Amino acid sequence: AQYDLFRRMLLEQALGDDDPKVFRAAVSSIVSSADPRAAALAYRILTEDPSAERRARQVAVLRAIGQVGTAALIPLLMTIRQRYALRFWTWQRTRAVRVAAKHALDTLRSRHG
Repeated sequence: AQYDLFRRMLLEQALGDDDPKVFRAAVSSIVSSADPRAAALAYRILTEDPSAERRARQVAVLRAIGQVGTAALIPLLMTIRQRYALRFWTWQRTRAVRVAAKHALDTLRSRHG
C-alpha cells in the first residue's frame, strides 16, 4: 500500500514536469496500466481547465491512450467526449482535445472490439 502511494506521488510529480520526456514516460505508464487509480489520474488531466498548455498535455494523453491504452479506458474516453461535446462555448478552444478523444476512442474500439 505504501509503495502504491509512493508510485502515485511520483507519477503526479512527473505529470507536472516541464521536461516532455518525463511527462511522456508518466503518461505511458498511466495509460498502459489496468489500475483504476491510473485511470483516475488520466481523468484528472483530461478534465482540467483547458488552457493552451494544458490542452497540449491533454492531447498528448489522448494520443498515448490511442497508442497503448487498454479497453478499461473506453468509459473514460466516452466521458471526456461527452463532457467536451456539451460545452458549446468552448468548441473552438477544445477542438484539438475533442478530435484526439474521438480518434483514441475509435482506435481502442477497433482494437478491443
